[in-house]
Amino acid sequence: MSTNILWVTNGIMPDMREAMGMPGSYGGSWLQEPARLLTEDGDYHLHIITPYDGKELVHKTVKGMDFYLLPSSYLDRMKRPSKKYRAACHKLIKEIDPAVIHLHGGEFAIGIPFAEYPGKPKLLSIQGIISKINSDYFYGGISVPSWVGCLMPWNIRTFLPMKLQHARNKWRAASEIRQMQQIDAITGCTRWDYTYSMLINPKLGYYDVDYAIRREFSQHRWDVNKCDRHTFLIGSMAVPLKGMHRALEALALLVKKYPDAKLRVVGGNTFASRFRVGYAHWLYKKAKKLGVLDHIELLGPQDTRGMVNTMLRTHSFALSSCIENGPNMMMEAMYLGMPCVCSYVGGAMQFAKEGDEALFYRFEEPEILAYELDRIWQDDDFATSLSEKAARRAAAFEDFNDVSLHYKDIYADMIKKYTKE
Repeated sequence: MSTNILWVTNGIMPDMREAMGMPGSYGGSWLQEPARLLTEDGDYHLHIITPYDGKELVHKTVKGMDFYLLPSSYLDRMKRPSKKYRAACHKLIKEIDPAVIHLHGGEFAIGIPFAEYPGKPKLLSIQGIISKINSDYFYGGISVPSWVGCLMPWNIRTFLPMKLQHARNKWRAASEIRQMQQIDAITGCTRWDYTYSMLINPKLGYYDVDYAIRREFSQHRWDVNKCDRHTFLIGSMAVPLKGMHRALEALALLVKKYPDAKLRVVGGNTFASRFRVGYAHWLYKKAKKLGVLDHIELLGPQDTRGMVNTMLRTHSFALSSCIENGPNMMMEAMYLGMPCVCSYVGGAMQFAKEGDEALFYRFEEPEILAYELDRIWQDDDFATSLSEKAARRAAAFEDFNDVSLHYKDIYADMIKKYTKE
């Protein structure tokens, strides 16, 4: 007989979206393959609950898994679960009667009723520690005026939205701390997340599970002779902590030597709206002031195939963030053999040997970022050496099969410990 496992996810997984006739989305896509692998031998049966902004509870069985869309309000998701939402969560838990409750992400309040539910072992998979990130890294080194300063007419469009977003993230940080104080164990993969998790709750069990690398990245190999010269790629322009402003500063230096230099950015295009606010407005003005607007290629969101193709045709990858826990995009680039220049942040240093498998620089020094990119661009032999060594290192990174096997071992261990207690 299968053992029931309850997953709680922040985004609707692709299989459920397809069954509901919803447009495709990349949210929750990385969980799809581990879910399939976890259930294929029949030892475990997955029940997957995703709070959403609908009005009715939706339950569908898709590919042998039970999916539930649970109605929730904005405040249920962002700040504080209502009595109605709590009651609905508790009712589902009782009906499902899971052996383990597994929360995928603790940065939203939707997980609180599950984390606090008594009598069940509870596991949380974290991607970062948002309480630490929001308190120390949110602004990415940008000097933002006080609340009073943000209300000045010349600052309202730029800095007030950033202040409001930072304030809203404090709700998410509080939700994460509350959940981590109630659960039994977490999954993580770096010294960074281990350190800050234990500061929140030193009694937590800790299971080491790396981020999974999509298999498509192992099926191709970057080639210096097939890429667009003098281009580099970063992963986001959405928030200051991703450091696009530092990448722009490096780009401005590179353009002096390489007039054809280009910065490519994947993810949401915050320049698309003519009326930009917050970081997007600040970033646009900075790019204009530096004279690099024509040297930026905004590629928008990419699926797996698009991401692979983008990386294969780009000269180098830059991790420009001021904080990362497990830098998934950097690991994918290494898997392809793409030369990487990475900031010394969070857990990034655990995934590559400096000067051998990747180059590193301090986030505060875009001049060094530009210097290291220049080293790659001007020396094909050096770029190829970095590429080959990065790909060899990446061969040891985990894939979705590894993740599902880890989950099986973790669930068995948690059930065993809980039974003994």
